[in-house]
Amino acid sequence: MKRNIFLLFLLQFSFMLHAQYPYRSKPKVYIECNVQEFGKLDKAFGVQLANALREKGWIIQSSADKAEYILTVEAEAREYTKQVTKAETTYTYHKRRDTVLIVDATSSANSADAMSANMGELEMGNNAMNSQYAKMHKTVVRDTVITQAHTNPVAFMYFTYMDAHVTLSDKEEVLFEDFWEIKEGHTLSYEEAAHVASKRTIEKILNIVPSKIKRK
Repeated sequence: MKRNIFLLFLLQFSFMLHAQYPYRSKPKVYIECNVQEFGKLDKAFGVQLANALREKGWIIQSSADKAEYILTVEAEAREYTKQVTKAETTYTYHKRRDTVLIVDATSSANSADAMSANMGELEMGNNAMNSQYAKMHKTVVRDTVITQAHTNPVAFMYFTYMDAHVTLSDKEEVLFEDFWEIKEGHTLSYEEAAHVASKRTIEKILNIVPSKIKRK
């Protein structure tokens, strides 16, 4: 009696497990991918999609004859618009610069005999205070304040649309078909916005397409 109850429980558990994970074998799929990014073929899209499906347990086939399903993606990225996120700004700042001059002992820093000294000359003069050089020359440090203007360029947000036509079919019929228009933005360029839109397209495929396969 206890054994019969256990077997009945095991049968019910197996039925529930099958209902939750009905697809026992890994689906075999062939990917047909044609994704254009501003007129250029985006080869990375197909590779990223295949890797993502492998992580989900799909087996990627090299030809349609070996596959149970064919996943077709026709997509194109197009520039939409760019919006100003930060206007151009100009501001001034003050910078202090010390000018080192070595002059004759009998002249002033404003005389024609004054000359700019590099750090080597300055060090030589400091270390030779008791030498003939120090008796003939003296060091003058003049503080100069420089005012400079700086401009921050205008900043943009670039928006791109990814128009995608996604189809999943088996040997007999089309199981899923839909058209998507995915909009994304990026602060650097239209190209970067297109990369984000491609990533979202792949995520949407992973969220929708696996649920459309036939259960085995």
